[in-house]
Amino acid sequence: RRAVKIAPGKAGHAFDKAAGLFFEINPAAEVKCLIRATNLDAFHTEIVATVAAEGQATRWRLSANLMNSVVGSLPPKSGSLVKFVQDGTKLSIQAGKMKATLYLMDPDSYPDWDMFDSEDLTMVGGLGSRMAAVEWAAANTGVPPLCGVYLDGEYAVATDRYRLVRVPCKFDIKRPVIVPAGILGTSLKQMGDTGVRVDEHQLLLAPDDYTQLAVSIYESNYP
Repeated sequence: RRAVKIAPGKAGHAFDKAAGLFFEINPAAEVKCLIRATNLDAFHTEIVATVAAEGQATRWRLSANLMNSVVGSLPPKSGSLVKFVQDGTKLSIQAGKMKATLYLMDPDSYPDWDMFDSEDLTMVGGLGSRMAAVEWAAANTGVPPLCGVYLDGEYAVATDRYRLVRVPCKFDIKRPVIVPAGILGTSLKQMGDTGVRVDEHQLLLAPDDYTQLAVSIYESNYP
């Protein structure tokens, strides 16, 4: 569900380049399954707990909307197992009485990125809820910097020049940054402490030991 929130859902540049969810499967590796999603502003990577995996290493690219429907049909109880079986360009999914078959998309054109080193992260409590508290005031034009949220280590700020919201958001940050609105509040709202670090061009976040999120920084001056 977290990956679906990042995947582009509407037609446009990001959808053309990065539609869908991307699975990396390698039965011989210690990490047997990774899920990736990106809208070209945020890059989500998550390690999936895998009970067993057989066969050769492969990659699956699946419709985010269809996978979201499948996830909504999965048994809600903890410990439920989901079985995936690839047959050519078809992927069969089974969990309890739920069965679905999806066709694989072309994986070769999907963007590629590396996971970052999770050392030296600053823990920030309630970052998602703080971002959600201000993101609604950001401009919806898609034009930086007002379509972003300003973080300076003391506050999170958003404005569209007609309304302005500021909430305390203290953490150790090398320099003020502007990140796209509508991503962190949605992705991290239900998460607790989040590890944060500012890289040269990205805000790096690790909400848990299995999930990483790298968000692009707008290189412009905030009013």
